[in-house]
Amino acid sequence: VAPPGLPCPSPRPPRASMPASMALRRLAGAAALLSVAGGTDFTALLSVPEFSAFPGYAGSLAVTGSVHVGQDGDGTQVLSYFLAGVDPACGATQPAATNACGIHIHVGMDCTSDAGGHYFAVSSDPWTAVKYTATPFGATFTWKDVKVVTGLTNYQVLGHTMIVHDSTGARIACGIVNYAAEYF
Repeated sequence: VAPPGLPCPSPRPPRASMPASMALRRLAGAAALLSVAGGTDFTALLSVPEFSAFPGYAGSLAVTGSVHVGQDGDGTQVLSYFLAGVDPACGATQPAATNACGIHIHVGMDCTSDAGGHYFAVSSDPWTAVKYTATPFGATFTWKDVKVVTGLTNYQVLGHTMIVHDSTGARIACGIVNYAAEYF
């Protein structure tokens, strides 16, 4: 309070704050480091922010968009996605081919070589049931989260490949599971 007749000192300017998205990224990174050190069981949100053509794929489909990977308890990944350029033949009637119209995490850890098989630590392959339904224009997205019981934590799937398959089961696109910068 200023003495009578003197102006009140101006308040200190407000402290600049960092954007919420930056704060969340820093928090997720710090928590992940603690998790690696055994300090917490925090589960970071992961994403595949972009896709490239799978090595050797020469077709006309070019997948774009992103997949987000959350975790529900121990060993269940929760997928949500918005993709364009997927196979329009993956419509309401799903093809019977193995891996047809699938979005799967594989054992590989780069998009320059073979991705290997599906990545899981339970007795049977949970990825065979994970399929997208495309619009006639080759787009797909989740109306609700897709839960996949893999027996793995998000830390274990971090750095692995996410493969998108066409209606024949062929591998058409590849991305790497990484820490999510933002959620959609």
